[in-house]
Amino acid sequence: MRKKTIKFSLTLLIISFIAKILSFLCRIILARSLSTTAMSYYSMLMPCMIILITFVQLGTPQVLSKLLADKNYKSSILSTSIYFTIFTTTITTLIYFFSIPFLSSLLFQQPMHSLFYCMLPFLPLVSLSGLLKGYLSGKQCFISSTFSQITEEVVRIVFLIVIYQMFTLNSMDATRVAILSIAVGEFASSLFMFIVIFFHQNRRTLKMSYDHTALKQILHHSIPMSGSRFIGSFTYFLEPILMNIQIQGLALQQVSLTYGLLNGYALPLLTLPSFISLTLANYLLPAFTYQYSRNNKKYAYSLFLKTTSFALFCGFLYTAVLYLFSEEICMLLYGSIESLEVLQLCIIPFILYSIQPILGVMLHAIEKPTQSSIDTLVGCVLRLCIIFFLTPTLQGNALVLALVVGMSATTILHLIRIIHFFIKDNRSVSHHG
Repeated sequence: MRKKTIKFSLTLLIISFIAKILSFLCRIILARSLSTTAMSYYSMLMPCMIILITFVQLGTPQVLSKLLADKNYKSSILSTSIYFTIFTTTITTLIYFFSIPFLSSLLFQQPMHSLFYCMLPFLPLVSLSGLLKGYLSGKQCFISSTFSQITEEVVRIVFLIVIYQMFTLNSMDATRVAILSIAVGEFASSLFMFIVIFFHQNRRTLKMSYDHTALKQILHHSIPMSGSRFIGSFTYFLEPILMNIQIQGLALQQVSLTYGLLNGYALPLLTLPSFISLTLANYLLPAFTYQYSRNNKKYAYSLFLKTTSFALFCGFLYTAVLYLFSEEICMLLYGSIESLEVLQLCIIPFILYSIQPILGVMLHAIEKPTQSSIDTLVGCVLRLCIIFFLTPTLQGNALVLALVVGMSATTILHLIRIIHFFIKDNRSVSHHG
């Protein structure tokens, strides 16, 4: 049984690695195909897309996965989740559609409505793919769910290569294609998952019945699960807006370019090994809850320490390689060293990022989700304050400082809370002993 679990975890890790590499390859294609101006447009639109995903899904895929995995789940959970997602998607899409002129003027000095309209097809597709992933995960079909990510990235890569090779595009058109490619990838992912469910799952007729009790259960889990994600995505959304408010003219153009270099070029490199932490957090750390709840506390602590140490070791290894060969890596992947300066400023502090996902999940495992959200909020407030108050003087460097300080603050606060919990728990055990 243990060998089977290890083999399964390794398989998922390998598939996740392939998906991450393909995602990064997609980033390389964009970096090589888009001009620096187009990349800054694309990067400034991404925060808007992230917050739309948060509102559209509202944690429903994770909740569906959790509730379907429960042997006592109600049959109406799936149909109620579908109704709830249709509602959130419709409301979010309508509000977004009528807000486009306002959002465009907030993010860009010269409003670019057409870029925002390109995101509209993405919203229903990301809702559908989220539900399908949640269903497959709830039915323990983790391999199929992860393979859908590979399908998404492969189709998106093919779409980008074909369009960029066939047509000569200006900055605006190239950005539109980049945005539309996300919707194309989501469509391919949804189609793949639908085929898997149609041919391999028990295809009993779905009764589309609405259950108020099931909705209460969904909301009971989805709102806490969405807390940290909403704080993070809202902060990400506010960043370019605060930039636009604080700086005008040529200075804003320069800071916008730095924003594009940081988010479009440096961050994908800095976060490349995060799939290891995320995979460990999603598939290995539930064992901590299992062991801890059965009073196997020593084994639970050992499991946490080994998992965190392995993630930190991978982070150190990757950081060393990136630090020593940053110029060569930038030239090899992007064909330029425009992003080298902002990348080098972030490399060392981002060692902490390698353990952040694990620490975040651990806080949920020891039933401290509120504290996790508070830590995320502290990091985000620091990040926004630095951008708002220091951008006029530090300009592009304020963005780098904000990113590093916000990430470091959240990670360190998570770590302090977990260490405090372990010390307190050990004292409690010693006292009873």
